[in-house]
Amino acid sequence: MWGEIPSVSGRVAKHETAKWQSNKSVGQNRARLAWLAAPGEPRTRRTLAQLLWEQLKDYLNNSSLAGYKYMVEARRTPYERIMWVVLHVVMMITLCLIVWDVLQDYRHTPVVTIVDSYHYPSSFLDWPAVSLCSINRISKKATERLAERIKSSNATDLPLDRIVSLLYNLGYLYETSFGEYNKSQDEELDALLKKYLNDNYDLTQLMKELTPQCNDILIKCRFRFEARRCSELFTFRKTQDGFCCTFNYARPIDDVHGPVIENHVNGTYKIKRLGQMNGLTFLLDPFLDDYFFSILPISGWKITIFNSGDYPDNTSGGVSDALISPGTENFLELNAVSFYSEKSVRSFEVNERKCIFNDEIPALYDGYTYSDCIVDCKVNDIWTTCGCRPFYFPERFQHRVCNTSDIGCLNKFKTKWWSVLPHDIKQDGEESKIFNYISNESWSLRCKSCYPSCDDVHYYLQTSSVNLQKDEQISFLKDVQIVDQSLVHIYFAKYGTVRLKQDVAYYWYELLSNIGGICGVFIGFSLISAVEILYFALLTVSTLWRRGSNNKPASFAGESVPAKPVRTLYWAELAPRSKVNLDKSSRRRNVLR
Repeated sequence: MWGEIPSVSGRVAKHETAKWQSNKSVGQNRARLAWLAAPGEPRTRRTLAQLLWEQLKDYLNNSSLAGYKYMVEARRTPYERIMWVVLHVVMMITLCLIVWDVLQDYRHTPVVTIVDSYHYPSSFLDWPAVSLCSINRISKKATERLAERIKSSNATDLPLDRIVSLLYNLGYLYETSFGEYNKSQDEELDALLKKYLNDNYDLTQLMKELTPQCNDILIKCRFRFEARRCSELFTFRKTQDGFCCTFNYARPIDDVHGPVIENHVNGTYKIKRLGQMNGLTFLLDPFLDDYFFSILPISGWKITIFNSGDYPDNTSGGVSDALISPGTENFLELNAVSFYSEKSVRSFEVNERKCIFNDEIPALYDGYTYSDCIVDCKVNDIWTTCGCRPFYFPERFQHRVCNTSDIGCLNKFKTKWWSVLPHDIKQDGEESKIFNYISNESWSLRCKSCYPSCDDVHYYLQTSSVNLQKDEQISFLKDVQIVDQSLVHIYFAKYGTVRLKQDVAYYWYELLSNIGGICGVFIGFSLISAVEILYFALLTVSTLWRRGSNNKPASFAGESVPAKPVRTLYWAELAPRSKVNLDKSSRRRNVLR
């Protein structure tokens, strides 16, 4: 039994060995979990730079970004690390430049115009408005009648021929008139009209009476294969060429003196059927012997096609013109291009999307139109420059109507009002110099607040003509003696039209996809990479917060912090203590020990 008892020296050696192994295990655990230890427990403090570097190395080693781990791997040589760092710097610079270019392109061009359909049904569109104007703007017979009334009123002692000669100068009130005017005759005519009318006379009604009338010009009319009275289809209205015969003009009146008119668009005709027989046909009489003042050095008529809700104005670019010669049969085939904008475009400023919705800006009528804006801008400039308004423009305010005393001013700045520049156009370099030159106030008119409509229809003309000959098979020409008359057909021949759509250049998911694809090509970036960056950023903040919770001043100085003494740990203390029933032999053996 005594031989079974180990020696004292053996027990001591085993005890010391267990104590050493226990201390070693605890030290290894402390070293492994040092960054998770409480603020007061680590034996040494790392500097802030060291801590951040460790966190960065941890991120680079575990990041999903392509090639980043090669910069911090322990087995890499310094030359390899430098090569990978330079490569990634070049990639990041290139990536930033490309992404910046994409963002700048989106900022400068936030909206785009694309073709929505090449076969948009014509039946969805309205018939355009048609303006029929005689090239002869002043009737000779009407002028002679006016001269007789002036003579009979005892307003002057001038002979009748002299009065007629003076009345000729009224033609120079048209902006498109050709020829030289006589200033002395204008002053003489102005004095005559002041005596005949009054000092503040209005020439609007007088010019309307002197213009060739629709009842005289139009002989026969037909619309949609049905003969109609021309007076039912055409009305005598203001246009850019003075008073003309208009068809399908949606506005009820020309001059507005009160508040904004609501529901200004009357019922307009739709394009129900195609073909010449389903269009508009009319026969014209030129009255060549009645010519007195022509706005063009030709004879015949001028036909203007425009949007039924707009005032026809050439400078707005929304009209199409055709000249009709006497003794011809003319075929005017219509085509249209419609344009609309998505609702998402409204979120951008007007100067970014370059258009205005009809309900955004209050206008003369209940909707904004580009033509109205240009006309308002032009009328306001004429009022500022010459102190009057030409009689053929719609009246917006109580402006004085231009008379013969204003002809000199109107002719002096006529070129300016025919060169209208709308909203600001940003140009660079030489283009900017040229633009600034042509936009000089003496050369052109600036209308900075005028933008095209976001929803609009533009009509185009394709014309052809032949000599008019009487054909007995054409019932429309029966009972008509053909001399110098002209026959005009206006119609739609194509079922499908082009429809344009304006939409945002990139929706948010398209912009994200575009930039994300570029980042993926260069550095393998994805949404997972963004989550990783956020995760490691929060982890770094959390580590710094735990470090900052230590109140000792040496936390960032890099000084050694004395560690708490480590108590000796015996294996017996780790074993569970339990009561054991010892037999007699065991108790005896323990006593002997």
